[in-house]
Amino acid sequence: GSVHLPMGEVLYYTSTGSQPRYLEGFTYDHFDGHTWTTSLVDTQSYYVNAAMPVDVDRSDTTQVTTDVTILQPPGGSIHYIFGPPQPISFDVPTTLSGDGTTGAWMQQSPLVKQEQYTVMSALTTSDTTVLSGVPLPSAAPDLWHNDKNYATLAMDYVQTPQDLSPNVQNVMRQWTQGATSAYDALKLLETHLSDQSVFAYSVNNAPIPGNTDVVDWLLKTRSGYCTYYATAMAVMARQLGIPTRIVNGFSQGHLDVAHNVWAVDGQDAHSWVQAYLPGFGWVNFDPTPGFAPNAAPASQAKPTATKTPANPAAPIKPTPAKTTTKNQTHTTPPPIKKPATSQHRKGQSVIVNQGVLMGISIFV
Repeated sequence: GSVHLPMGEVLYYTSTGSQPRYLEGFTYDHFDGHTWTTSLVDTQSYYVNAAMPVDVDRSDTTQVTTDVTILQPPGGSIHYIFGPPQPISFDVPTTLSGDGTTGAWMQQSPLVKQEQYTVMSALTTSDTTVLSGVPLPSAAPDLWHNDKNYATLAMDYVQTPQDLSPNVQNVMRQWTQGATSAYDALKLLETHLSDQSVFAYSVNNAPIPGNTDVVDWLLKTRSGYCTYYATAMAVMARQLGIPTRIVNGFSQGHLDVAHNVWAVDGQDAHSWVQAYLPGFGWVNFDPTPGFAPNAAPASQAKPTATKTPANPAAPIKPTPAKTTTKNQTHTTPPPIKKPATSQHRKGQSVIVNQGVLMGISIFV
């Protein structure tokens, strides 16, 4: 259907190298054709600057420091906290709900206006030559099976809806024909879906019929917002055996030249795709027309802002899990600082049709 993204800054940030960053907050792994859900597991809490788990330990990851200032604290009882993928520590006491690869990052105490925090992240290599060296799962199954995270990936990240239209796979095969590696196939999917001569970004859309899956609907209407496109790419990649997940958070925002910071508005609320490549971990892809993870923010197609509905749906409410709090102390607004960690156990699912984030309605 339609989504309402209000105007106004929700946060601003600076990051290593003065670079813009996508800011992730939570991820989803299961899709039934209409709704994404998260398989929740044990919730763990971390000291200030405690190390969070990493998917893949590589020497060529780039560590970046991002300082965030909150202008509109998240609504609801869950204190979502954001940072560039992959967060490895925050300078505030933080809780990670997830399996170490999927979940939500939360501050233990409520966020307040003008609060500042620092997040350290380990960025996967952006060297396309290196990434293109990973073969498709069908071409080198042993390489994929030998990855230390394969059991979890095979259980949670390659599932597709049982009643998915055959048209989806047919289109996927056409688009990825000739791909010589997993990364090449992913880039082909991203390129086709983000082609603005074929697909359009729109926040105003007719409701999807109950007997039609989201991906097939997008391929027919060729119009939708970020979650439509992210869903299509994630599902098509899974049909190739490539593990994927949906990420919610904010796109990189725009440069505030006067203050030399990256300003993030309500309209920057965004969904994109992360695909897992053996030896590299989760890699960002953004198939939404007018958006790109490493493109200049000015090129993004911004929707016309409308007011947030008076009665938006409730925020994500994960089923509470036992939490071991290692540090509950929270210091308010010093100039920016870090937390984090987790493990895997299949748990309940949280259905998110519409989450409220920073007072912004995000439809999933």
